[in-house]
Amino acid sequence: MRKVIAITLVLCIAALCAACAGPTKNEDFTGVWQRTNVERSMRAQIEITEQTDTQFRFSIDAVWEAHTGGTDGVALFTAPNRAEWHIAVDFADHTDEGTLTFTLDGENLIVSYEGVWMALGFGTNVEPDGVYTKDEPAYTNANIVHDIFPTEEIRANMVALLGEEEFAYITRVMEYGSGWDNREMFTYSGFISGAGMGVDLILEGSKIYCLVFHSETDVAYIFYTNDPLYRDQLPDAFALSRNKDVPITFVCVE
Repeated sequence: MRKVIAITLVLCIAALCAACAGPTKNEDFTGVWQRTNVERSMRAQIEITEQTDTQFRFSIDAVWEAHTGGTDGVALFTAPNRAEWHIAVDFADHTDEGTLTFTLDGENLIVSYEGVWMALGFGTNVEPDGVYTKDEPAYTNANIVHDIFPTEEIRANMVALLGEEEFAYITRVMEYGSGWDNREMFTYSGFISGAGMGVDLILEGSKIYCLVFHSETDVAYIFYTNDPLYRDQLPDAFALSRNKDVPITFVCVE
């Protein structure tokens, strides 16, 4: 009996000590976080401020190519180093709900969203999910321009054919758009959704075949080549990829 009483007293004292110690203190979430280990076309930034023992304020801005999305709110701590923000948007006949979760994992902030996507109100394919860092973000396609044009000679030939401005245009598509996996047909093929910017490119030795799409111009397609065989016609691969109803201009510089 005395043994039982002694054990009970020990447990009570342990419980009191735990209560006095209070809840586990969360690590510091505050600062500016950048989404990392994604293509540059999926950049995102989260800023966290005003952290207390129970909550913090956040704002998030994210993109997918030229589409954008952003929101802000107050996330409440639900577990050590874990906070949640619940959103509910009322419509005439229903309510869309979702939960944005922030988890601190070492040097990284892990963000995930569950629920009805429309509740966030983000643009096409824009999402907040991912791994965020306070360091410089690492983009999986950071070297894409070098991969496509690995030597200064190739770059110089491209600039000589397209001009500086148009070359900068196509490299922007490569850096900020989504490249399609058409390596069997193209050296590169990609588009920035929502911006109307695109390029199809074939490099064959010294020959260059480059179809550039400008949605903001009257002549949306411009085909550049240094091959006189195609000064006024497209190679088969490009003929298949372009919209036949959109005008095209041919530029051949031998």
